[in-house]
Amino acid sequence: MGIDFFASERAARRGDLENGATPEVHPHLAILVRSVVERTARDGLSPVDAGAPPRDWDRLIAHVRAAADEAEATEAEIRRRQAQARSLLRSAHRRLDEAQLYIVAAEDRAQAAQSRAAALIAAAEERAHQAEDAARSALAWLQRTERPETAATASPPVLRARRPG
Repeated sequence: MGIDFFASERAARRGDLENGATPEVHPHLAILVRSVVERTARDGLSPVDAGAPPRDWDRLIAHVRAAADEAEATEAEIRRRQAQARSLLRSAHRRLDEAQLYIVAAEDRAQAAQSRAAALIAAAEERAHQAEDAARSALAWLQRTERPETAATASPPVLRARRPG
């Protein structure tokens, strides 16, 4: 038979390809052709031309269909993984935001505890100063009462209780 159905197409495009122009190719077609070539080489199929028997054409058609199915499955898998990655990224951002909120809340609680501790320390220091003043006053009174010349005129110290705050 020797009829080449694509001879006119190749002849028309040959000039374009020689000029460096690239033919418009569907993005999946390149994947499909690469997959068919790989499958053909892997399975050891002989090249198919116009004089090839119908069973060779049937095998080639089956290979092309299988390659097309693989390309679609691969693209669907890529889309699924991209969606999964976007979902994981959103989840990570949400968890990061929650962690930042927990950190801010913990810092606020720590600052409040530090303020309370500072107030308690100040109150304790004030009570310690009062106790120290009372002890000095009591010591001075005891020292005055032990001396005979001031014992008759010494009056007990006045204790004043102050409340903190």
